[in-house]
Amino acid sequence: MIDFASRIAKLDAVSLDNEFLSFFKREATGLLGAFTREELLQKFGPEVTLLIKFLVWKFTTLANGSTIGQRLLGVKYAPFRGKLKLLFLLEGVIPYVIERLQTIPYLPLERIRQPLKRAESVLKLLRIFNFCAFLIQNRYPTLATRVLKLPILPVHHRFSADAGYSYQIRELLWHQFADFLIMVLPMVNFQKAKRSVLKWISCDKPVVPESVIRQVSDDDIRENRTVLKCCICTDDAVLPQKVGGESYCYYCYQTVAEDD
Repeated sequence: MIDFASRIAKLDAVSLDNEFLSFFKREATGLLGAFTREELLQKFGPEVTLLIKFLVWKFTTLANGSTIGQRLLGVKYAPFRGKLKLLFLLEGVIPYVIERLQTIPYLPLERIRQPLKRAESVLKLLRIFNFCAFLIQNRYPTLATRVLKLPILPVHHRFSADAGYSYQIRELLWHQFADFLIMVLPMVNFQKAKRSVLKWISCDKPVVPESVIRQVSDDDIRENRTVLKCCICTDDAVLPQKVGGESYCYYCYQTVAEDD
């Protein structure tokens, strides 16, 4: 009797494998793009994709009997090493051959284009039928596994069908928060906020209208030497202005007044 593995785990494993493959391909393309020309990279793009699929298949599926997504979700392929090799042939080599045939210049494209389109349409239809059958039978999530009759089993017996989505929830929340920051941060005037904070820290005094400003007299200077210190720059006041009992440089006060 085949142990139970949930449909969610099998489908999520396929989705995770596709995401990991896209990530590896994007990183490899970026790395190779730093050393080769873009035209050369586009020319040998199918070969790069095939090489990445082979390396991922060799060090995960063939070595451990499960893909990266399956290991994360606690499922694995049935231990049939020969079928695992045929699985790479169906999912890696055949798509590469089809893609490369469409780019060979000396082949009669008109003769092979129609059969390829028909084959792609048939494959899409078969994938739909296979997906419907999978939802009913819960056996083969992909068309290649159905052709090879390669079942997917849980790693442990009596594997719980309860899927833990804490990791996915954290990722979704983080991406939503990142999108929020990307939208909000450009609208924040950091220079104005910085000036406001510095002004509040340096001199937390109410703004006094210019009508109460008067020139500091010599008597004020003689009575209290502290009026010579500017409240903004903390240096000796140049052309001191007295505002609400505090002294300011003329230029410091005018600069703050213009910013406000």
